[in-house]
Amino acid sequence: MDFAFTKKNYILLFVGLAFMASGLILMIGGGSDDPTKFSDEIFNFQRLTLAPILIAIGFIIEIFAIMYKNKKDDVIMHKDKEGDVKIMKKDNFESLANRKFQHINFVGGKTTWKFNEDGNKVNIKAGWLGINTVNSTISVESLGNGEFIGKGLISQKFTIEDSAIKIGYLFLNEIQ
Repeated sequence: MDFAFTKKNYILLFVGLAFMASGLILMIGGGSDDPTKFSDEIFNFQRLTLAPILIAIGFIIEIFAIMYKNKKDDVIMHKDKEGDVKIMKKDNFESLANRKFQHINFVGGKTTWKFNEDGNKVNIKAGWLGINTVNSTISVESLGNGEFIGKGLISQKFTIEDSAIKIGYLFLNEIQ
């Protein structure tokens, strides 16, 4: 299962929280023991300059931690027909070339996607009870970040995740 955050994201989140907490701790104190007397300790460097800088750095680290994306996520592992594992970029059409994906729903309806040798066209066949109701070939374009779009009568956006294609909530699993 893929999560939005990796271990590095969480580490950065906690580092940012530590910076913000240390800034807040440095702001504590500086008051007088006697409530009728004023103390200039409240306006020292630690409370007026250092603590707000640490809090600002903490917020910057938090933003970076949320936006950080590991470069490793831009590749997929694919096992070819010989059983060799290939590591390919998600945006590369090579990751789609000569692959066949299929989904069978609970009433027996079957959808099959078969990509050409370049991976830039897909033949979609769908049917039920052995009767073909759909048979069309559409062009495929990369949108980047592992997303593709099938350009036909209706444009369909999809992503490839290891050995499956994800279209909305539907998964087409790879078959040989």
